[in-house]
Amino acid sequence: MAFTPIILRRDPLRSAARDTAKRGSTATLWSLMLLVITGLFSTSVFVPPARSATVAPPCTTNAISWTGTRLYSPGGFCLISNGDYLIFQTDGNFVWYVNGVALWSSVTSGTGQTLALQGDGNVVVYSASGKPLYASSWGSILAPFAMATTPDLEKDMSIWFGQHRHTVTQTAMVPAGGGFPTALSGLEYMDLGSQGSCTVDNFPVMMRFPGRVLDAGQFCWSTDNGTLIFQSDGNLVEYVGGAPRWNSGTWGRGSRLGLQTDGNIVIYNASGAPIWALSWLIKGWSAHDLTHGNGWMSITVGTDHTVNVQVEDLRSPDLSWTV
Repeated sequence: MAFTPIILRRDPLRSAARDTAKRGSTATLWSLMLLVITGLFSTSVFVPPARSATVAPPCTTNAISWTGTRLYSPGGFCLISNGDYLIFQTDGNFVWYVNGVALWSSVTSGTGQTLALQGDGNVVVYSASGKPLYASSWGSILAPFAMATTPDLEKDMSIWFGQHRHTVTQTAMVPAGGGFPTALSGLEYMDLGSQGSCTVDNFPVMMRFPGRVLDAGQFCWSTDNGTLIFQSDGNLVEYVGGAPRWNSGTWGRGSRLGLQTDGNIVIYNASGAPIWALSWLIKGWSAHDLTHGNGWMSITVGTDHTVNVQVEDLRSPDLSWTV
């Protein structure tokens, strides 16, 4: 087997292969930071601390559009959609909440001073000294295309809930026409149901970022073609018409199911050791990048009742597996 999944830790969503890729991209990240510091792409808007920033409207809308740069102080920006929030908090952290749980943040608590929705299409959190601490262009393959926008063209950011999906979207229109996304558009979370309370939907299970780690009994997706359950006994099973059609063979051993941002699906035992993995089943499997809007994973049950997994990113050949 060419790849061994990572051992479960507090955050088991990056494999050793993904970490290696991250180290290899350090130079690229620093280059992007240099671009930000020296004048973010097209508009050279190195923003000092905002002391009289635009006051955000009450948190009653799920979307915002802008052209030129807008600045917000901590506590001054908020989007809401069916109980989900995207907030620039009073502690300086830019946070996405789903069902009351913080799923993503800019990791700028205590240091963020200004949230800038910029005319060049970037969304940036700055420190009190004007240092960029987070930018929606960092890590995103498509962001440089979005940065081709101009201050007179529209930029949009929104949060949305529908079909059991919670998403964040941020795009910028470009002179050539159309819009391009940034890393914020990679945020997606699905309500995946549980044993005894399945999510019923013919829409595919989609996973982008953040990854998911699900305890036994905490995944159940039911379609007209079949039902996929990570049972409380640790077995991942597909049922058709109430009868089991396929299973992972991990009953009595499986503890957690990882839908990972390297494109792998892994079942771990209670000690954190992998006992079943998608990467073991696909010849030529290689780690993919599902972070920052760069890729996605889909799981469907076909009309022939087969379970189909598709993994795609913008750098690597697609991966597919059917059972």
